[in-house]
Amino acid sequence: MKPAINAVIIFFFSIQLTGGCISSPPSPAGKSGKTVIDPVNAEKSADQLYSEGMDILEKRLSVQSSNNKEAMELNRRAIQKFNEAHELDASLRDPVFFASECTMFARDYDQCMVWTKKLEKLETSEAELAFCKERIAYCAKKLRSTTGN
Repeated sequence: MKPAINAVIIFFFSIQLTGGCISSPPSPAGKSGKTVIDPVNAEKSADQLYSEGMDILEKRLSVQSSNNKEAMELNRRAIQKFNEAHELDASLRDPVFFASECTMFARDYDQCMVWTKKLEKLETSEAELAFCKERIAYCAKKLRSTTGN
C-alpha cells in the first residue's frame, strides 16, 4: 500500500477505536498540564461552563440578602466557572463580563480590574468601552483607599 492510503486507514481505524471521537494530545510538558481541546469542542465546553457559572450566580442572587457566607462561596464558584470558560474560549464576552461583575460583588478590586481589562479588549461600542474605563478607574480608586496610597 501507498503511505497516504496507510495514513487514511490508520486515521479511520483510530476513529473506530475511540468511538468516533478525536481528541487533541495533552499539552506539552511545562504548560498548564491540562488537555488541549480541539476548537469545535472547546466552544461547546466553554458555553457549558458559562451556563454552569450562570446557574451558580442565580443561586447567589437568591441568597445574598439572607446568607452572606453562602453567597460569597457561590460567588467564588461562579467566578471559577467563568474563568474556566474563558480559558477554553477567550473570544466569549459574557464569561468575562460576569467574572468582572462577581469580583466587584466580592470587593476584589484587583481581580475586578484584571477581568474588566480583559472585557475591554472584547468590547467594540463606545458605551461599552466607557463602562470598562469607568469600572477600572473605580476599582483603582478603591484599591488606593484600602492601601492608603
